[in-house]
Amino acid sequence: MLPCDFDSAKTRARYFGDCPHFVGKIVLRRRVVWFERNDGKRAAPRENSAWFLWVKSLLRVSHAPVILYSPAAAERELPYDGARDFEQSINACYAAIRDRVAAGGEGWGPR
Repeated sequence: MLPCDFDSAKTRARYFGDCPHFVGKIVLRRRVVWFERNDGKRAAPRENSAWFLWVKSLLRVSHAPVILYSPAAAERELPYDGARDFEQSINACYAAIRDRVAAGGEGWGPR
């Protein structure tokens, strides 16, 4: 997750438009509240965020990157839980490694 306009800088073109592994961007429609306030004031996040996606494909097929938008906010949305989000990301990585090993590929190891 990065600031929404992170891909706009000309010095970062090699990571986005010029990168064959860059597949897309998911723009969040709500600003992330990173820390809950306990002083009675309402949280007022200032930065728009987006998920940027890269995939290193074994196939030599490339597609134009896609920009998606997160669903509109539900009426009653749970507050963002950074620890849960991180845990789910790690679990998804482990699942991908398990699938790769089950398909006969190599496992994970330090480089």
